[in-house]
Amino acid sequence: MNKVICLVFFILLGRLHAQDTFFFGATTNIPGGTLVFENASSYVASNLFCFGTSPGTALDSSAAGYYTAAQIFSALPATDPNASAPGTVIQVKLLSVEGPAGASVGFWEAGGGSYGTNLTWSVPVPSAGNTNLISVTEAPNAATNDPYGNIQNRALTFSKPGLYKVTWQLVDTSTNGPRGAPLDQPSEPFAIYYQAAITIAGITIDSNGVNITFAAIDGSLLYNLDQSASLGSAANWEQNQIIYGDQRVHTVTIPKNGPIYFFRIRTAPNNPGT
Repeated sequence: MNKVICLVFFILLGRLHAQDTFFFGATTNIPGGTLVFENASSYVASNLFCFGTSPGTALDSSAAGYYTAAQIFSALPATDPNASAPGTVIQVKLLSVEGPAGASVGFWEAGGGSYGTNLTWSVPVPSAGNTNLISVTEAPNAATNDPYGNIQNRALTFSKPGLYKVTWQLVDTSTNGPRGAPLDQPSEPFAIYYQAAITIAGITIDSNGVNITFAAIDGSLLYNLDQSASLGSAANWEQNQIIYGDQRVHTVTIPKNGPIYFFRIRTAPNNPGT
């Protein structure tokens, strides 16, 4: 079997990423429905979408030393036809985390109005069978309360460069159903990709060649996949593929041309029309 060695240059992302909002509702606003991630198709890992992260700085108490992502988890109000039933208390439950071994994923909430300064929980990578929760509904647990929620100033942090896959599920933690049970059924699990820095996430070999997986998350960059038969000052790096930054995870297959390959990701500004 051919030996594959990966050489990765870690290039920090210098820009902040706009916050995207995940909208949560249900199949019906009558008790007994199933919770739904309404705009899942735009963000789920099955569509290869990937969120970028921003490196923390010494001036950011929550993110110093971490890579940070910040989505807004929002439950639709009772006035929306796609909302869950009144009395539903929606929370997001962490199921599993995949990514660079030895890393950790943390969830931060605001403290005293400041952005993400309180660490609520942290889990190791990889991990499964998690039960960590993120509250979405803002109203207390009462039969007539609006399921709406739109809590700001939260963040996820990732401790090492790499590609992470985080799997979640929506759950109703109310006690407003029959005999104190929840009103609504849990959603289908859904996975989200997050990329910290720029890395090669995986290399596999099959009959077609060498498969290189990486996330091209920054639309202002071109991602050049280079290969070389050697390392050092005499290395002859050849450009193999160019991928435009599109917030997607890509797998590029390179035909096997020799017994040893070295690969790297090299970025360059994306300057259309120049």
